[in-house]
Amino acid sequence: MNARLHMLFRPITEDDWVTVRIVANRVTSDTKSVRVSEGDKPNWLVVDFTMPKQTQNEAADAIDRALEFHGGKGLDTAIQFPRTEAEEARAKRKNEKRKAERRANRARQG
Repeated sequence: MNARLHMLFRPITEDDWVTVRIVANRVTSDTKSVRVSEGDKPNWLVVDFTMPKQTQNEAADAIDRALEFHGGKGLDTAIQFPRTEAEEARAKRKNEKRKAERRANRARQG
Protein backbone atom coordinates (compact mmCIF):
# COMPACT_ATOMS: atom_id res chain seq x y z
CA MET A 1 0.00 0.00 0.00
CA ASN A 2 1.14 3.53 -0.65
CA ALA A 3 1.48 5.94 2.24
CA ARG A 4 2.16 9.67 2.41
CA LEU A 5 3.22 11.48 5.57
CA HIS A 6 3.08 15.27 5.83
CA MET A 7 5.02 16.88 8.70
CA LEU A 8 5.09 20.53 9.74
CA PHE A 9 8.32 22.08 11.04
CA ARG A 10 9.28 25.66 11.95
CA PRO A 11 11.59 26.22 10.10
CA ILE A 12 12.72 23.15 8.14
CA THR A 13 16.29 22.07 8.93
CA GLU A 14 18.56 19.36 7.54
CA ASP A 15 17.77 17.26 10.64
CA ASP A 16 14.07 17.41 9.75
CA TRP A 17 14.76 15.89 6.32
CA VAL A 18 16.60 13.07 8.08
CA THR A 19 13.79 12.66 10.64
CA VAL A 20 11.05 12.06 8.06
CA ARG A 21 13.28 9.64 6.16
CA ILE A 22 13.98 7.67 9.37
CA VAL A 23 10.26 7.49 10.22
CA ALA A 24 9.44 6.19 6.74
CA ASN A 25 12.32 3.69 6.79
CA ARG A 26 11.01 2.25 10.08
CA VAL A 27 7.63 1.32 8.57
CA THR A 28 8.26 0.80 4.87
CA SER A 29 8.32 -2.52 3.08
CA ASP A 30 10.89 -1.14 0.61
CA THR A 31 13.42 1.50 1.68
CA LYS A 32 14.02 2.33 -2.00
CA SER A 33 10.42 3.59 -2.20
CA VAL A 34 11.03 6.43 0.29
CA ARG A 35 10.82 9.86 -1.38
CA VAL A 36 11.10 13.08 0.65
CA SER A 37 10.12 16.48 -0.76
CA GLU A 38 8.95 19.89 0.35
CA GLY A 39 5.20 20.26 0.57
CA ASP A 40 3.04 22.76 -1.30
CA LYS A 41 2.66 24.80 1.88
CA PRO A 42 5.62 26.45 3.63
CA ASN A 43 7.43 24.47 6.36
CA TRP A 44 5.85 21.12 5.40
CA LEU A 45 7.87 18.09 4.38
CA VAL A 46 6.17 15.24 2.52
CA VAL A 47 7.46 11.67 2.44
CA ASP A 48 5.97 9.03 0.13
CA PHE A 49 6.67 5.34 0.71
CA THR A 50 5.17 1.88 0.47
CA MET A 51 4.02 -0.25 3.37
CA PRO A 52 3.12 -3.93 3.76
CA LYS A 53 -0.50 -4.74 2.91
CA GLN A 54 -2.57 -4.12 6.06
CA THR A 55 -5.56 -2.10 7.15
CA GLN A 56 -5.19 1.65 7.11
CA ASN A 57 -5.73 1.75 10.90
CA GLU A 58 -2.84 -0.68 11.44
CA ALA A 59 -0.63 1.31 9.07
CA ALA A 60 -1.50 4.60 10.79
CA ASP A 61 -0.71 3.03 14.18
CA ALA A 62 2.68 1.83 12.89
CA ILE A 63 3.47 5.31 11.57
CA ASP A 64 2.36 6.89 14.87
CA ARG A 65 4.66 4.54 16.82
CA ALA A 66 7.60 5.44 14.56
CA LEU A 67 6.79 9.14 15.07
CA GLU A 68 6.81 8.71 18.86
CA PHE A 69 10.40 7.48 18.73
CA HIS A 70 11.76 9.52 15.82
CA GLY A 71 9.32 12.42 15.36
CA GLY A 72 11.88 15.07 16.16
CA LYS A 73 10.48 18.54 16.48
CA GLY A 74 7.55 18.06 14.11
CA LEU A 75 4.63 20.29 15.08
CA ASP A 76 1.87 18.55 13.15
CA THR A 77 1.39 15.48 10.98
CA ALA A 78 -1.09 14.17 8.45
CA ILE A 79 -1.17 10.64 7.05
CA GLN A 80 -2.68 9.72 3.68
CA PHE A 81 -2.98 6.48 1.76
CA PRO A 82 -3.16 7.49 -1.91
CA ARG A 83 -4.43 4.95 -4.40
CA THR A 84 -2.48 3.84 -7.43
CA GLU A 85 -4.06 4.38 -10.84
CA ALA A 86 -4.98 0.69 -10.97
CA GLU A 87 -6.65 0.87 -7.54
CA GLU A 88 -8.52 4.02 -8.56
CA ALA A 89 -9.74 2.37 -11.78
CA ARG A 90 -10.89 -0.71 -9.84
CA ALA A 91 -12.79 1.44 -7.34
CA LYS A 92 -14.44 3.35 -10.18
CA ARG A 93 -15.54 0.11 -11.91
CA LYS A 94 -16.89 -1.22 -8.61
CA ASN A 95 -18.81 2.02 -8.00
CA GLU A 96 -20.28 1.97 -11.53
CA LYS A 97 -21.38 -1.66 -11.03
CA ARG A 98 -23.14 -0.75 -7.76
CA LYS A 99 -24.90 2.19 -9.44
CA ALA A 100 -26.11 -0.06 -12.25
CA GLU A 101 -27.41 -2.60 -9.73
CA ARG A 102 -29.30 0.13 -7.83
CA ARG A 103 -30.85 1.42 -11.07
CA ALA A 104 -31.90 -2.11 -12.03
CA ASN A 105 -33.47 -2.68 -8.61
CA ARG A 106 -35.40 0.61 -8.83
CA ALA A 107 -36.63 -0.27 -12.32
CA ARG A 108 -37.91 -3.66 -11.10
CA GLN A 109 -39.67 -2.07 -8.11
CA GLY A 110 -41.17 0.87 -10.00
